[in-house]
Amino acid sequence: MKPLLVQSPTSMRPRAFPVGLRRIRRVQTQKRVRVENAVPWLCFGMILSFAGIGVPSPTFAGDPATVAQPLVIEFAYLGGIGQEIAVAEGTEFEVTTRGHGDHLKASGRIGRVQDEQVELVLTLHAGERQNEAGAKGRRLYYESLPLGRFHGLGNVRGNPYLDSVWVRRGVDPVPALLVNLRRLDKNSLLGASYAKKLRGDASGLIPELIRVAQGGDDVVRKASALRDVELQELRRVCATALGHVGQGSPKTARALQTILAGDDDDRLRIAAAISLWKIAKHQDALTFLVGRLSAPDRVSALVALAEIGPEAASSGLSIVPLLNDPAKSTRNWAAWALWRTTRDPRAVHVLIAALKGGDLSAGEKLGLIGYPAARRAAPLLAGMVFREYPYHVAKALRQVDPDARQSLPLIVQEVRRNNGRGADAAGKVLASYGPQLLPALRDLLQEGDEHARGLAISALWHSASDPAAVDTLVDALQHADSKIRRAAASTLGNMEPGGMATDLRPAIPALVKAINDDAETVREAAAVALQEIGPPAVPALQHELKQGNERTRQRAEQILKEIKEIAEMDN
Repeated sequence: MKPLLVQSPTSMRPRAFPVGLRRIRRVQTQKRVRVENAVPWLCFGMILSFAGIGVPSPTFAGDPATVAQPLVIEFAYLGGIGQEIAVAEGTEFEVTTRGHGDHLKASGRIGRVQDEQVELVLTLHAGERQNEAGAKGRRLYYESLPLGRFHGLGNVRGNPYLDSVWVRRGVDPVPALLVNLRRLDKNSLLGASYAKKLRGDASGLIPELIRVAQGGDDVVRKASALRDVELQELRRVCATALGHVGQGSPKTARALQTILAGDDDDRLRIAAAISLWKIAKHQDALTFLVGRLSAPDRVSALVALAEIGPEAASSGLSIVPLLNDPAKSTRNWAAWALWRTTRDPRAVHVLIAALKGGDLSAGEKLGLIGYPAARRAAPLLAGMVFREYPYHVAKALRQVDPDARQSLPLIVQEVRRNNGRGADAAGKVLASYGPQLLPALRDLLQEGDEHARGLAISALWHSASDPAAVDTLVDALQHADSKIRRAAASTLGNMEPGGMATDLRPAIPALVKAINDDAETVREAAAVALQEIGPPAVPALQHELKQGNERTRQRAEQILKEIKEIAEMDN
């Protein structure tokens, strides 16, 4: 079975259940040992009881039949990102997951379990950069959340990432998934989708997945609460899950062949074909998918062939004619399937033409093709940075232009042409490249014009968690242009060290020096930055009270007063 992604909560009460699967299993093993050691005493007690002495038979908490399994909370984020933690009743938790270019955090408290219902208080944090008002707006409370059932959240109260929460008993998810599937209700669809994540020994699910995927009369009767379209979707998801857990199972292969040969639902047959190829490399699967390329719903077959990849290279000749299909969606998926199966460069031409027409999904596919095959897409993607900032545009740009050699000059040129408009969005994209782009940003600060320098400052602000970005801004405090010195000081002051995990202590000496700068705007920006840094800046400011000139001493005294007032208000 695939190991759980377990992360110890950073703020948990001392009596919280130990998090970590090895620790959990060790605790359970120790309890079993105590039971074995207690067996002779149990027998002695029974003998005394039968003798009429009246010694009551003890109840052993370590009995495997009565050992309480840990509660496991699974956080499912959009895009297939997941995190699981084990907790005990009545404890607090906090868990952070990386994804979508940010930290996704959830915290809260798990209450008591009664009648298979659990109380859950949950606060959703969209990311490190959220403000306090956003955090307060995402606090949810469930008085009785059913154990073992998935609770879908969707885009709740402004949270764009967390999709569902699942609280169950036990580290092994298979027993809870079996119960979930056998209900054959709307929640079973989420359970079947979760089954697709499992790897290794999940063979206990195979019979139930086969039963639902085949959709016999007993399944139809029991699933009376589901609409026909919902039941068909459940069957398709179960067929897909079999491709993940049915490796080496002849029974699974035979069931998928039966579906492929005779079911009326073409989408179900396509799901079965993909799974059949994954677990058995059965040629019937490819034959069926290639045959579907002439059907009206050919996109589903193209998606399936793309998923199979190079092993379906023989389908390339059948895909090529679809590059000229009248439907844009068909052309794009044909290009993607052709590239995935054969690496034919004609696929790149089709996707670039679609990207020129504004199709962002084509940009995402070009990003997956990557450098060097899709390097010609870099100028187009760089231009899209100024229209909007979708996460996948930045990701695709990094993939097709990994050193920003093409993108950076184009972005700088566009910022100049727009008189600085769009610099913040472009800076966020440049920051996503990481430390490798810092030398180029330094050059922009030193040699660029006003707009180029503004772009560099924006990129450095978005790179706040990188110590090298802080060092670059510290160097900028020595720039000959007072506007750059002011911008650097202001950016350091806006990095919010508590919210963005930025260590600004290396900037303190340079900021203290800057409060004696010749330019008033620089002195003011440096003072604000030191106030924002707060207590870590106090020793350096106290030193200036003793050693600095009169102007520096006055300003240092004022900053220390502001820091003290802010601290008192926080307390």
